[in-house]
This record gives sequence, structure tokens and C-alpha cells, in this order.
Amino acid sequence: MNKKTLTASFPAVLLVAHGHAHAANLIDDCTSLVNSQQYAKAEAVGRLAVQRTGAFEAFMCLGKAQHNQGKTKDALQNFLAADKIGREDWQIATAANWLGNAYSALGDNDKALEHHNRDLAIVRRQGDQAREATALNNVALIYDNKGDLDTALRYYEESLRIRPNEEGKSTVLNNIALLLNKKGNKTLAISRLEEAVALDRRLGNHHSLGQTLKNIGGLRRQAGDFEGAATNLTEGLTYLRQVGDKAWRPPV
Repeated sequence: MNKKTLTASFPAVLLVAHGHAHAANLIDDCTSLVNSQQYAKAEAVGRLAVQRTGAFEAFMCLGKAQHNQGKTKDALQNFLAADKIGREDWQIATAANWLGNAYSALGDNDKALEHHNRDLAIVRRQGDQAREATALNNVALIYDNKGDLDTALRYYEESLRIRPNEEGKSTVLNNIALLLNKKGNKTLAISRLEEAVALDRRLGNHHSLGQTLKNIGGLRRQAGDFEGAATNLTEGLTYLRQVGDKAWRPPV
């Protein structure tokens, strides 16, 4: 079973990279492909965008496409490149968010916490409540990984409380559920995951839905509900294969 990070996107900006509208269109195309969860296609377009523009947005989009396919080490290099050239607060915060996610995926909790706290400080200063909720979830995730479950739960619950819309709530519910399972409350954990599944279905977020179904299937298998587990795992893995997420392997 896997906990989930929340990710930040950059605001819509007018990009005319090196004076070529076509180069700017590559970044738009990459972003659209990532948003529609066509990660392999986004990676191909993102590579072209990086080659032709060298822009912050190009490195970020390529990194996001790779990260969502489980190519975390490749993604990290692109996030580092973006972080080096980012100058505005929104660029620094966005790069910090994704760097934290990448380091977390690679098991480096100290670097992950450093970058997520950097993101949190910026978005709090800007008064961006949605981005603050995202950063709070990601800080919580690191404390969760470190085994400080009470601190993690406080951050998760604050993230859920201040989030101004439904986007991202499924991720936080997922993470709270897995923490509750660690604390031995499997029944409440499954209930929280069922909330997350319903939310993902309503929003049509197939990537998140696949991840959450895989998690609820794992918990049901632990609880001895093998039929229910098989149903959830099969459906979840179908969605994950559909979006090309190679990081979420079938449980053994």
C-alpha cells in the first residue's frame, strides 16, 4: 500500500520561448497531455520542449511526465534544473513541491521535508489556501514516513480542513486511512478509502482512483475479505496501467 503526495501546477502564463510560438506550444501541449494523464506522450513532447526552449515550464512538465510514470530519478534531474532557473515565487514553490515529492519517492525524507517546508513557507506568505493545503499534506507525508504519526495526522487534518475545493481531498483521505491502519483502526481506514474512491469517481480522476483502489484492496486482503480485495485490486491496476504508472506494481 502506498501513500500519495499532492502536486502543484504552475499558473497559466504567456510563453514565447526564444521568440518562437511553436516552442511555446510544445509546453502547452506537454501540459495538456500531463493533465489528461497521457504521460508517455507528454514525456516525448516535454523532451522537445526542453531542447527547444530550456524554459522552467518545459523542465517541470518533462519531470512531471516522468514522475507519473515512476521514472523518479529522471524526473528529479529535471526538477533540479527547473529549480536552478526559477526566479519568481510561484516557480520556486512549484519546483520545491515536486522536488519534495521526488525525494520522498526515493526515500530521502530529510531532503523531502526541506523542500516541502520551503514550498509551505512561500504559499502561506502568498495566502494561497489551496496550495497551502497541498503543502500541508506533503509535510504530513514525510512525518508519516518518519513514524511520527501524531504530528503527521495533525498536518493531514489541517490540510483537509482548509482545502477550499474537492480537488486533492481524495489524496489526503487516502493518506489518513493508511495512517489509521498503522494505528490499528482498519475499519475506519477502509471507510476513509471508500470516501476517497467515491470522490475520485465523481471527479473522473482515474490515476488517483487506481492508486486508492489498490490501497483499499490491500487493506481488504489484510482483513480477510479476499473477494472484495481482488475486485478492488483488479480495477485499480487496470486504471494504473491505463495511465502508464509503472511505479504501482501488483502486491506480492
